[in-house]
Amino acid sequence: MEDDSMDFSAVSLLQGFRPALTRLVLGSAALAAAAGLAPAQSGVLYGFKATGTDGNVPVAGLIFNSNGALFGTTSRHHSADRARLR
Repeated sequence: MEDDSMDFSAVSLLQGFRPALTRLVLGSAALAAAAGLAPAQSGVLYGFKATGTDGNVPVAGLIFNSNGALFGTTSRHHSADRARLR
């Protein structure tokens, strides 16, 4: 007597593969869309005045406070030549 049963292991494998493939395609599309949204920009945040009272010769990186304001230090402050934190 012949065995008429079918082997469904390949079908089972494809059923598990389809959701993974869907996630891969959707994830790739989302990354491609996000990459094209806003190109990186650069520019001058602040230009120090050589004769002003706002300090000059910045010496370190900038930090953000909890409200998003930027702070930094300078090595010279007009006539007094002292550091200034703003």
